[in-house]
Amino acid sequence: MNLPLPKYSLRELATECFRELLSEKHLYQSTRFDAQKKAELEKEIRDGAESRHTIPGRIERLKDEILRTWNPVPDAPTSTSTNTITSFVAPRIQTYCHKCGDRMAFVCRETSRTEHECASAQTFMLVYECQGACHGTKVCFLVKRDGEKLTLVGRDRMETVEIPKTIPKTHAQYFRDASFAFNSGQVLPAIFLLRTFIEQFWRANPAVAAVIKTKEKPTGEELGAAYKTTLLDGFKSMYPVLTGEYDRLSEAMHTANADAEIFNSCREQIEAHFEALAALHKVAKIPR
Repeated sequence: MNLPLPKYSLRELATECFRELLSEKHLYQSTRFDAQKKAELEKEIRDGAESRHTIPGRIERLKDEILRTWNPVPDAPTSTSTNTITSFVAPRIQTYCHKCGDRMAFVCRETSRTEHECASAQTFMLVYECQGACHGTKVCFLVKRDGEKLTLVGRDRMETVEIPKTIPKTHAQYFRDASFAFNSGQVLPAIFLLRTFIEQFWRANPAVAAVIKTKEKPTGEELGAAYKTTLLDGFKSMYPVLTGEYDRLSEAMHTANADAEIFNSCREQIEAHFEALAALHKVAKIPR
């Protein structure tokens, strides 16, 4: 009996895992098979079985297939359509290109793999090439596999975190480093760096410097109060002014509270502050 191919093949699920990992995840983050699509695949196998007695064997063969050695190969046309993940084309991805200065399309040009204690424990090296104007900048990814779980364990060049263009360039590196630390699971250092960004931004403001020039060691509270005097009353009533975010980050830092929600909410408020500030400067033509 000739059975129709399932809507989703194991190869497609594995390819999607790699695409999501390399395009959207950060160092030490992981991805797995799409649970819904995997369930649909199992359902189609059940529906297409000759009888209910053959279903357990087919499902077991599916599980065995997942645990086999995976072999992603460089980007090239493929005509095979069998339901296997023994060999599949490494997906095209979107990631940041340092030369192009933006997220670009990348294709895989080289692959290698190492098997460990069993076939389903592997490490892959995948070399990707930018398809943008730079004509060939390469990024190398190191991926660890454990069954159907993939983890990004290394990359060269190091990831560049994209941040809003409204973040002041003079101190943007603190903001970028904070986001990078957070993406890598280092929440407490990320909180410290985000707080440092606010404080250094305040210190560099000429109006703030004029207010606190008589103080030898101004506190964060004094810096924040001085900065608030530089903002219009209407702005202060409608948008974040950074003092609340500074206080929350300070408390988390001093109590060693690595709370991801504190970081995320403070980062969002900081971004909202500078977006509103940029819009105000644009409308009122106030020099920044």
